[in-house]
Amino acid sequence: MNGTCESVCRQLMNDYPADTQMTIVVWCPDTLDALAAGMDLVLLEAEKFRVLRIIENTWEGELYGPAMNVINDVVEERTLVSVPARQLSELISSAEQMLMQTGDPNVPVSQHYKRWLRDVENIKKHLSK
Repeated sequence: MNGTCESVCRQLMNDYPADTQMTIVVWCPDTLDALAAGMDLVLLEAEKFRVLRIIENTWEGELYGPAMNVINDVVEERTLVSVPARQLSELISSAEQMLMQTGDPNVPVSQHYKRWLRDVENIKKHLSK
């Protein structure tokens, strides 16, 4: 079922007696944001609605695994952007300097921060080829 809270509730009331026991899994843009954040991804607004449409058309009763697959598929379809290697290299160097300057050696480093540093290193390796 897909729609606004009001339309879904109306449909449930039409389809099921009031005393019907049920479990409802709710997918909404906020739920997808939270799930994507746990995957270290950010969904664009249009991607959220595309994921919701795919979820509606694909399965009922499934939980996180399929939604995570759909999120990955949608994010992978993003348009790639070409940037001159020199400019990208300068941007990466600036980002690395900024990450190093903002880090406090007395504060534990978050997983996101560690991932950013790994990403910077990987990009630098690819640029040096």
